[in-house]
Amino acid sequence: MNRRIIKQFIYGGFFLAIIFLIGFGIYWIFSSKASCFDNKQNQSEEGIDCGGPCVSCGIKYPKSLNASWVKTLPAGENKIIAVSGIENPNVEVGSEFSYTINIFSKDGAVLKTLNNDSFIYAGEKKYLVDVLDADFKNIDKAEISFSSVNFKPKRDFSKPKAEIREFKTEIFSNIASSTFNKFTRELKSGMVGSDVKNLQNFLKFEGFFSTSSTTKFGAATRLALTNYQKKNEISPVNGYLGYLDLKTRNHINFKIDSLNNSNASGGIFPISVNGVVTNNDVEKISKAVIVAILRDKYGLLAGASKIELENIMAAESRDFKILFPSSINVKDINPTATEVYLYPHTN
Repeated sequence: MNRRIIKQFIYGGFFLAIIFLIGFGIYWIFSSKASCFDNKQNQSEEGIDCGGPCVSCGIKYPKSLNASWVKTLPAGENKIIAVSGIENPNVEVGSEFSYTINIFSKDGAVLKTLNNDSFIYAGEKKYLVDVLDADFKNIDKAEISFSSVNFKPKRDFSKPKAEIREFKTEIFSNIASSTFNKFTRELKSGMVGSDVKNLQNFLKFEGFFSTSSTTKFGAATRLALTNYQKKNEISPVNGYLGYLDLKTRNHINFKIDSLNNSNASGGIFPISVNGVVTNNDVEKISKAVIVAILRDKYGLLAGASKIELENIMAAESRDFKILFPSSINVKDINPTATEVYLYPHTN
């Protein structure tokens, strides 16, 4: 066989190999098995790599959280309450997230910034309530933005079974000034004095003392104080409930400082929303945020406040009291229009 024929065989084989590789490549491309990770909508999918045999499109491509509005309300001297209405448009995923609220002055400058964390369940609408240090008279607007949004499938992040019941709005106009004196001595059964009456008025304000106030520490005062200590998980140093010891006194004095600092004269009295929260789930609720919204006689937002409860055990019912700043004029409030919302978490 001469060289010419050998070269022809070599060249022919080379070209056949090229043709074979090209054909094999085309065959491999078009015959490769479709998957949920090939960035193609090439099987019975509803979208690219989602729906049908793949993960739901609502889980793979969730929509952004929505902030419907942010409103500010006065909350005393140089304090405001920012109320934000937010919504999760996704029905298949919930989310833990961070948020930032910026308060702007009338000239466009940022007066105050607040950063916080929260959570929202699938398809949920929610109120966020935050207190900031700012002068309400200087505020033009407020804005909210989200960050670090961590979406989780509903099956892994479902809302615990819990409920609010028996809630009511109370206006404490029956106590002349809604202020209390701090306690300077220990009190127990049989003692007499103006500080005993002050204790009874405080316990009445807190919803534990229902009879007429006197200056004598009797059985009704002892029972009311015992119930107050139990609810607030106060264990007296001497081990005896119904006795105003140093530990209980410090707790109440701290509460009195908070109340007195928020109160004002001129016919404006503290408002509270009281109720009971019940954990109907089989697991402990690690944190429950309870938000109360006050409306005026026209149905407009007139006030907002919240309380956070921790470690509500399965099947447990617990009383709560949400206090409102005294900057709210009770004449504007429609107590029958109060709204209460529960946001429980089992983290």
